[in-house]
Amino acid sequence: MQGSIVFRDESGAEGGTAHPTQDLISELEHHMEVKEVPVRHTRSSNPLYWYRLGQRASDGSDVVHVQFEYGTFGSLGGLFLGIMYPFFALGVSVPMVATFFNLKDRKLDFSSTDPMSVLETIVLLLKSPIDWSIIANTDYFIPFIREHERLLEEKGAPTKNVERFPFVAEPNPAFEDPDQSKKEYGVDGKRVITAFGWVRESKGYHHVIDALPHLPEDTVFLVAGGTRIEEQEQYLEELREQTRELGVEDRVVFTGYAPRSEHATIMSATDVMVFPYQDNRPSAALALALSYKLPIVASDSEVFRTFEEEWGCVSTFSAPNELVELLNHVFRNEDELERLRQNATEYVEEVNPRSFASRLNEIYRNLAEQS
Repeated sequence: MQGSIVFRDESGAEGGTAHPTQDLISELEHHMEVKEVPVRHTRSSNPLYWYRLGQRASDGSDVVHVQFEYGTFGSLGGLFLGIMYPFFALGVSVPMVATFFNLKDRKLDFSSTDPMSVLETIVLLLKSPIDWSIIANTDYFIPFIREHERLLEEKGAPTKNVERFPFVAEPNPAFEDPDQSKKEYGVDGKRVITAFGWVRESKGYHHVIDALPHLPEDTVFLVAGGTRIEEQEQYLEELREQTRELGVEDRVVFTGYAPRSEHATIMSATDVMVFPYQDNRPSAALALALSYKLPIVASDSEVFRTFEEEWGCVSTFSAPNELVELLNHVFRNEDELERLRQNATEYVEEVNPRSFASRLNEIYRNLAEQS
């Protein structure tokens, strides 16, 4: 059996979905032949390019598996991310599976007396073929979070063909000496709170900096990640200015972009991972932290609440002042730290690339037999 994996080419940046996709491919190769189909021209507005990409993914394959993000499948003027997906789907001639890294809730809020409402409704209607094509052309849907599971079913995906699968842990974490790892970032002898991944405002890193004056003096904040766009660069500068205003420059370390070769060192230097996100989206960084069995403190978005409720490997907070209270509680309570570590260990033992690949192999073969 051969399957094609269609994914966004990160052009060596190693961010976003690049790592989990490559880990998945490595495990799938134990079950079947895998053809990689990277999307190299993600902003192309040429329908023929997308149609031919769908054909190439189908050629010789029994199933096509799409790592779906709107930003992977073309755009028009930056407003219509994913607009070329219907042309890609048109070129696919075998059963299709899709995992969803993002999904939009496109609800109409129309008012004929509000010019902006009219414009937004027009834009929404122009985008509607994307979601229609997703539902019409996908044979099996794999969301990572509850919100996407609900949205798929609201959009018309058959419940029996929608299966939520948790974030997949790192396959072979390389644990390093914590003291030596801390020395690498100049934080030896400190309690290290780490935020990992691309720096953007919706991740709420400013809340952690605000919390520092209210945490033990030996606590430092390691911001492990870089920027890709101007908006992120602006937010990074705002964070630097915030540290100066609060007088905590010596308690915040900005590493810049961290290649995969540094991930083990960053994770090993960490005492507590923090996810003060202000939105509800999947995070590969969460799976990475769990792989290293780290205690995790996160905002109470539905994504993180799910991990708290189903696995007990995350402790959540609802407001910035609660972040201070929770971090102080975790640092002062060894039993709580151990509980989070143990629950992360149990999660990794059950949810990993091996188990995910095994389940996908079953799905692929069932679809191939039915086609």
